[in-house]
Amino acid sequence: MGRINRIVIVTQDYFPTTGGITTWCDELAVNLRKLGPELTIITKSFDGYDGRERTDIPVIRLNHKRWKNNKYKLILGAARPYSAPDTAFLCANWKMAVPFKTMSLFGRQNVFTAVHGMDALEGRFINRIIQKQALKNSRAVIAVSSYTKKLLTEMNTVPEFMIKVINNGVDTKKFFHTGTNDKIVKKYGLHDGPRLLSLGRLVKRKGFDMTIRAMKHTKSHGLKYYIAGTGKFEKDLKKLVKKEGLESKVIFLGFIPDQDINGLYNSVDLLSMPSRRLPLDVEGFGITYLEAAACGIPSVAGKDSGAVDAVLDGETGLLVNPESPEEIAAAIDRLFSDAESRRAMGEKAMVRVQSEFTWEMISSQVYNLMEEFSG
Repeated sequence: MGRINRIVIVTQDYFPTTGGITTWCDELAVNLRKLGPELTIITKSFDGYDGRERTDIPVIRLNHKRWKNNKYKLILGAARPYSAPDTAFLCANWKMAVPFKTMSLFGRQNVFTAVHGMDALEGRFINRIIQKQALKNSRAVIAVSSYTKKLLTEMNTVPEFMIKVINNGVDTKKFFHTGTNDKIVKKYGLHDGPRLLSLGRLVKRKGFDMTIRAMKHTKSHGLKYYIAGTGKFEKDLKKLVKKEGLESKVIFLGFIPDQDINGLYNSVDLLSMPSRRLPLDVEGFGITYLEAAACGIPSVAGKDSGAVDAVLDGETGLLVNPESPEEIAAAIDRLFSDAESRRAMGEKAMVRVQSEFTWEMISSQVYNLMEEFSG
């Protein structure tokens, strides 16, 4: 056990990229610094970088040209000057932890490595070997959900005692209950009846296609399903909507700017994201569930994903078989047929987020873990 006075976050996912890991890194950096330690971020640069950063936290940008071949050498060079007993290196995934295996030759470092979901799964044999070495070199491995921990133990990647579950969080100053936002309703043309929303990158694991198929089975009168976001799966989803003859019931909203997301959550009745496990792709947690919950909106979520931590089945939403459109439809109908129950679930979801999932709370857990396992 040792005192941590400096934390260096090492990540290849940082602004201007978007996504769950970028949010995780940014929120932890801001909130960990409030607890006292100095913060530095080591990440890669990008084309068109103008030198401006999101916060005043120091950011070391590494040359992104030929990043795949050079990243370990560059990270090692940037991290080595910070090597000290009171410094903790927080690696956003196992690949960022690989260089610290070399640094350990000069004395073991306080390395902590996060595993979010799909980074627990490695298809290539050589990658599995390197992954195991990098994780075992860590003081502790942070799994963002009990589901992610389960994946790691199934793969026999690291001893179970090294894995500590610390869930993702949500910014409750950015996501909060306001009631229906009339400007958002008008801007996106939301209709007056029941509103079902999916929001996120349009990728297969999130189950947007299964919710579309569920719309063929739902009995909820006047229900409209809004899909917000863009991604590589968009063309396939639109083809599916046309094939199923659901053009009047399924509406694609496209990209939603940050300033509109809270208003959109508050202007719908239910979130659907029945994420499923694919061969090398899983939903390790799903911050979207917490964002909706912070706005008082319950969720329909997939059982085979990190949603088992984010959504309490029957209390803050419903967990379903993500491969069953009929079961998804039944869950949607159950919540739309009982407005009082739906509102009660949304209220409980909101209270749970405020009491358990703020980034301040999550950051304290991470900092306490670092101090406990540093040496």
